[in-house]
Amino acid sequence: MSTNRTIRTICMLAAFGLPSLLGKTAQPVLQRPEPQGAQRGTEVEIACFGQRLKDGPHQILLYEAGIQLGEIEVVNDKQVKCKLRLEDDCRIGRHALRLRTASGLSNLFTFHVGNLKEIQEAEPNDSAEKPQALDTNVVVNGLVKDRDCDYYAVDLTEGERLSVEIEGIRMGRTLFDPLIEVRDEAGTLLASCDDQPAAQQDAFISLRAKQAGRVTILVRESAFRGSDAATYRLHVGRFPR
Repeated sequence: MSTNRTIRTICMLAAFGLPSLLGKTAQPVLQRPEPQGAQRGTEVEIACFGQRLKDGPHQILLYEAGIQLGEIEVVNDKQVKCKLRLEDDCRIGRHALRLRTASGLSNLFTFHVGNLKEIQEAEPNDSAEKPQALDTNVVVNGLVKDRDCDYYAVDLTEGERLSVEIEGIRMGRTLFDPLIEVRDEAGTLLASCDDQPAAQQDAFISLRAKQAGRVTILVRESAFRGSDAATYRLHVGRFPR
């Protein structure tokens, strides 16, 4: 390649490639919402965490009916809060959202709508001796960090159904392969699940209590390789599965 042709190529890259690259680096980036979901028929305030979020005006782009946007509040360059109203007939499942600022349009992220009451994981719950107590028919929004184990406890009556399902890899945040276990008060393993084909690499368990008492649910990454992006939604209830 001649020297003149090389110079022309470099000039073309500077003229067309560099502005495009700079434009991308100025766009907002969303990393995760907290909480990650809510019960339909309720109003929820979510905090959107990411990068380059400060430049207004702001708008949340929604792609389906059933979710109404309320107020938006800028906390700082890494956090924006907004209120969402979920209608009674809002579709159950994942909904796509984006954030638009003065500098561009963010990546797509998902917000999950369910029909059970939603709660947050409450630390410390990393010991089988001190689990987080749960009612049945709830969804726990949690996080598994490196070598982390989360424990939950549920009281059951004799013959009562307990179903436990986790959304981890299906959250789409990172390559998170969750494992769940259920044990009785004596520590005996009642059921364990790593991967279920119907749930990709996620897991679910459904059993009936042979006797009344408290059972403990363990959530961890299958190889103990959690991270700040290994978020999950744990569904615990009497629903059939």
